Amino acid sequence: MFIRELSSRLPSPTLVAVSAVNPGLCHSRLTREADSNIFFKFAMRIYKGLLARTTEMGSRALVHAAIEPGERERHGHYLSSCEVTEESDYVLSAEGREVSKRLWVRTCSFFTAMVQADIN
Repeated sequence: MFIRELSSRLPSPTLVAVSAVNPGLCHSRLTREADSNIFFKFAMRIYKGLLARTTEMGSRALVHAAIEPGERERHGHYLSSCEVTEESDYVLSAEGREVSKRLWVRTCSFFTAMVQADIN
């Protein structure tokens, strides 16, 4: 939602193409907190064994979005498995567009407050 809102606010044509990239579930240490509980550790191991891809495969999705020719056509889109994927019906709905605008405003006001706090 944030990427859609950001891309709509950039001038057209723009020198920067933004897109949301989903590398997918990858084998990594991001779930290391689950290791403290034997049940969660076992469940996570099964879950990852069935569904996760290697971190190399996940990183390919990120690199592809950055260097693949034609990134201008992907500007403002959601990418999964190196392809443009349609967003959910909610994101495309009128309510989803309104939430996107609120997300933009709140995120910008949060970072503005952070910068002002650093200055003071």
